[in-house]
Amino acid sequence: MGEPTRLLLLEDDEDLGPSLKAYLELHGFDVSLVTVGPRALRALAAEPFDVCVLDVMLPSMDGFDVASAIRAESDVPILFLTALGDRVHRLKAFHVGADDYVTKPVDEEELVARLRAIVRRSLRSEPGAAAAGLSFGRCRLDVRSGRLHVGDKLCSLTPRECELLALLAAHRGRLVSRRDALVALWGRDDYFNRRSMDVFVYRLRGHLEHDPSVRITTIRGRGLILEVEGD
Repeated sequence: MGEPTRLLLLEDDEDLGPSLKAYLELHGFDVSLVTVGPRALRALAAEPFDVCVLDVMLPSMDGFDVASAIRAESDVPILFLTALGDRVHRLKAFHVGADDYVTKPVDEEELVARLRAIVRRSLRSEPGAAAAGLSFGRCRLDVRSGRLHVGDKLCSLTPRECELLALLAAHRGRLVSRRDALVALWGRDDYFNRRSMDVFVYRLRGHLEHDPSVRITTIRGRGLILEVEGD
């Protein structure tokens, strides 16, 4: 039996926080519960975690600010768990580096499934060619670590950014349909995931702009192509 998954839970609801902690621990997670953003950042600085679950509406420092601070230092997976279910807040979450977004009231079984999925993606411990890296143009993607080398520039990708870029790189020069990409990343195709993937594509283009020979092209209504000059 492996080590339990270390999970940092940032939730200030006095009823929900302890209840979620107990449920997640029953399902194999080792949960540290904190109620304010600065304490979450101190916990992350003091010890490693496998995944973070963040509320948004918090005193003194909201979940978006916490996520931005985390992303400045770490690529640990982040799942937002919040009552804010509108499109604006979902897109903001992915802009600040979230890997998933779940709205309250929470389906606890679904939450566990989503957490396990993003932790699996972040481990990237499978042997084989993909683990050795993918090269295209002046870029090299280390799938295990989520690090992208663009020439002499090093970029750290979130697990889902890395997964999307790996998918496109593995099929470079060929169309990857939006549906195939969405199913690969989330297991389903729906409106919010389509909008979220647009954010990931935007962020990847920002990283790849340091290599003008590589570009992600959108074929409207069909999908995406990673194009490399000289291929």
